Amino acid sequence: MIDIRVWVGGGSYMPSPADLQAILTGCVVPTPQATDGRQHANGWASIDLTGGAAIYLQPVRGGAPGAAHWQIRAAKRAGWQIDYPAWNGDFPQMVRLRSVQAAAMVDLTASLSQIETNKDLEDAAFTVKVPPDAEPITLDELRNSGPLGS
Repeated sequence: MIDIRVWVGGGSYMPSPADLQAILTGCVVPTPQATDGRQHANGWASIDLTGGAAIYLQPVRGGAPGAAHWQIRAAKRAGWQIDYPAWNGDFPQMVRLRSVQAAAMVDLTASLSQIETNKDLEDAAFTVKVPPDAEPITLDELRNSGPLGS
């Protein structure tokens, strides 16, 4: 389980699971739809997405001769700058998420490893094994026993 909260001026913003998945997989937004695109003088390209997001692509070598192959290297979305410095196949191997708002001051780097897609999982992966000596507790007891408890 991943719980990411970003504290902004006394309050917190928690990205939705769909937003977090989009950022970590290089999609940037949950349902990316291109609205405009341009090629820049340095050879890079950018594509504007609905909702004000944008992705920045770098041409990479490889593939069929004469065929363009692009890789997402950076992106922006409301209040955030996202960098994708390293890739492993079709997925980013490293993601850097930085706030562009002075109130948030967030600089988070996540490294992804052991990425597998469309993998069949055994039924045991969804079975919870409770130790025989485990004792039930309430949610309040759990909250109070953690690092934020009194």
